[in-house]
Amino acid sequence: MEPHPSLPWWPSVHTRLWVCAVVRREEELLFLRSHYNVEDFCVHESPQTRGTRETPPPPALSCLLHPHQTPPEGGAEEDWYDMSLLPFLLIPPPPHTSHPHKPHTITTALADMVPVRWRRQVVYPDRERLGVNQPLPQVLEEKQHPFALYHFNRKLSLEPKTVINSRVVVVGASDTSLSLLESLVFCPHLSFSNLSLLSPSGLPTHSLPLLGLSAWVHTVPASLIAINREEKEVVVWGGGEEGEEGEEGTVPYDLLILATGLQFAPPPLTSDPGETPLIYHDNDGLGVLEWTQQYLLSQEVLIYGSGLEALTTLQSLLTGGVDPSLITFVRPRPHSCFNSRTVEERVQRSLEESGVQLLTGHTLSSVEEGGVSLLDGDHTLFAHCQGLICMEEKEVTGTVFTAVNDSCLVFDERLVVDRDHQTNDPAILAAGPMTKFSRSYHSNHWTHANFNSREVGQKLAASLLSRLDPTYQEPSATSDPALLPTYTQPKAVYTVLPGGLHYLHVDKPHPSDPTNTLTNQTGTGHELETDTENGYFRLFINQYSSVQTITVLSSQAIERTNYLCLYGLHEKYLNNLLSRYSEGLISDLFTFLREPWTCAVYHDRFSDLREEVRETLSLQQLTPGGAPSEVNQHQPAAEDDGGTGRQSVEERVRQLLTDQQTVSLEEHKDQLLREFSQSPSETGSAAVAPSLPPLQPLPSPHVCTPRHSVTDTQPIALCI
Repeated sequence: MEPHPSLPWWPSVHTRLWVCAVVRREEELLFLRSHYNVEDFCVHESPQTRGTRETPPPPALSCLLHPHQTPPEGGAEEDWYDMSLLPFLLIPPPPHTSHPHKPHTITTALADMVPVRWRRQVVYPDRERLGVNQPLPQVLEEKQHPFALYHFNRKLSLEPKTVINSRVVVVGASDTSLSLLESLVFCPHLSFSNLSLLSPSGLPTHSLPLLGLSAWVHTVPASLIAINREEKEVVVWGGGEEGEEGEEGTVPYDLLILATGLQFAPPPLTSDPGETPLIYHDNDGLGVLEWTQQYLLSQEVLIYGSGLEALTTLQSLLTGGVDPSLITFVRPRPHSCFNSRTVEERVQRSLEESGVQLLTGHTLSSVEEGGVSLLDGDHTLFAHCQGLICMEEKEVTGTVFTAVNDSCLVFDERLVVDRDHQTNDPAILAAGPMTKFSRSYHSNHWTHANFNSREVGQKLAASLLSRLDPTYQEPSATSDPALLPTYTQPKAVYTVLPGGLHYLHVDKPHPSDPTNTLTNQTGTGHELETDTENGYFRLFINQYSSVQTITVLSSQAIERTNYLCLYGLHEKYLNNLLSRYSEGLISDLFTFLREPWTCAVYHDRFSDLREEVRETLSLQQLTPGGAPSEVNQHQPAAEDDGGTGRQSVEERVRQLLTDQQTVSLEEHKDQLLREFSQSPSETGSAAVAPSLPPLQPLPSPHVCTPRHSVTDTQPIALCI
């Protein structure tokens, strides 16, 4: 086969084509840099495009190369690398070919590559106000089909990964489980070859496109029914197709992770139920709509619950086309699940205007033929319904409890674990709301349910890596083993309430009621509230002048990813929020937090900027008179800006310290943040942030982050 004349770069041997191009369109390098942390592994600098907005960067190669026939003699990968002008990834042939090598799949190739984390993007509610500071169109582009990105370069080919063959079985597809699997998969120096997830519904679809967990995790669509600790295997039930009976099987393990979470408890039934209503008690708010449309078309439905899950389910039914006159909504607890009276009044008014029948303070007594019995003090009310959606109390499911109890794991209302997530069996770990800490810690009011589930999963991954990673080193400053670990990330909830009200609540972990009731704000601080046509916005600033609680209620969509960045941020970073609010300059927090200067705060690398500024300022040894020491004055200047006319962060900080010797440290920070938040974006980043050089985080003994120039490494970006 002769090479195509328009493709002179095709490698060929004796006029034969030895490779073929894959399969996916090329992606702009600027898009990849702004949506994935590719700079953790390489630094791309293009002199002809640097500092310009008109010239687009070259596209990143996104291809696989596959030999059709037996390679020539001595056809090692290095030889193929030299024959091609393009970087390539050699994929062994499929099983149906006559190639003598053992068949492989694409996962075999991915084992030598490094997955690249995706970057959180800034939401721009009003791009026109940014003017010339608007990000480039390639940055704002939203892909119809998101993909996972994998990286490979010459340096990585010489640094083989440590393969972990231990059989790790994770039970439950909760947020804790997904955070654990993500932390394990994204370890660049490790390759887990035997990760299994035991879940009847498989991996959640929202986690697949950007993480690509399906390439690394084997999913077993079955339910746990027993644990055989002696043989180190779990007994499962499932695997049957729709309408078919499942089968019983076993899954062996070396390490078993239990993270099933809690499910809503089924209601009590009578001894002779007769034709009882269909009962639904699952956590899936979208599944209840499908269940209702399948079994309860034009029939009465009763929703029983007081929390946000019940309100979200009600909104799902209303938006799904269910007649409001057929819905009865029962709230057994009269107290509110909101921390704001304004929010509670708005939601109550929306419920009254929705047309559903409301019952407050009624508790479910039993499920009988044709309906349910409700108790209101000493009075009994019978409510007719053909379907009951029960979303009140949560507990460990009966099958999981039986499996845990029969295997002699300590269960005291919840599965008991220590600070390292270990049960009384060293080979079994557990995490999430289904667990509680041992009584030896004297902290019965703190459980994993009080903390951020993703952070709990990350802590669980750290405990797992301490066992499996041969390069793991204990931190120099370890906490007291008698104390519980520290959790810092906030608990956040976002949902759509009846009436189309978008609700966001972010708060620090509280030792609150385990039924997910949001507690009222306590402690000293400042409460900032605005209530306008845009919606209700409430911020609580604690005694340390940091944002501790965020409550937003609006009929419009909320930029929740932006507002999550405000948690823990000092009010000085928010343009002197407290002083401006006290002076009456802020009439609407929505408008204030959508101004152009906030784009720098919402940028995913704003924390890196703060750390770099803090580190630079801490290295400046000031004399008693306020001038920099001679040592600092004679330090070499920052690297050249490449002709863009911009200064690096370190150079700008040094200039501020030299020019304004009497200015306080806080004023230095404020001025620096104002300048960088108002500077035009020329690097194509996903925010109106300064044109900074790629940040170089300090290496860790547990994380391998090689950084090389693209011209030296010739990386491969594989989009799947």
